[in-house]
Amino acid sequence: MIANHIKNLEKNLSKLYNIKTKNNLIIPTCFEYYSAIMLTKIYDAPFNVWKDVSNDRKKEHNFPIRDKGIDIVNEKFSIIGQSKYYKKSCLTYGKLSTFLAIDKIVDKKDFQMVLIRLSESKIDKHIREMISKGILIDFQIDEKDFINKCKELKEL
Repeated sequence: MIANHIKNLEKNLSKLYNIKTKNNLIIPTCFEYYSAIMLTKIYDAPFNVWKDVSNDRKKEHNFPIRDKGIDIVNEKFSIIGQSKYYKKSCLTYGKLSTFLAIDKIVDKKDFQMVLIRLSESKIDKHIREMISKGILIDFQIDEKDFINKCKELKEL
C-alpha cells in the first residue's frame, strides 16, 4: 500500500517537473510532493498534498476547504504540514502564521504540526522556540536530494 502511494506521488511530481516553467513557479509545488513522499517514508503512512485531498474529506475532519497554509496531511488528519521551498531567506512566524493558527480555525486540537523545509533555509528564534517546545516538528530536506529525485523521476 505504501509503495503504491509513493509511486502515485512520484508520478504527480514527475508530471509537474516535466512541465516546469522557465521561471520555476512549479518547483515549490514539486517540493510539496517530495515532502509528502518523505513524510510517507518517515511515518510509514500515506501523506497527501492538500490540494489532492477531496473537499468532502476536509469537511469530514472539520478542516477548511480553502487554503489555510496546510500543504500536506496524513490520511487520519492527525499530522498536518507546511512545505517551504526557501533557499536563503529566513522563515519567520509571519510566513507560517496562517498555518500555525489552524488550531483556531479547526475544531480539533489533537494534530501534530510539521514544517518541511530546505536544510539551507534559516528559521527565526520564534520558530526555533516552537520546535524546541515540540509545538512544531522540523524536517529538513537537502535541495540536491530533492532536485536529483526530480531529475530521476523526469522519465516516468
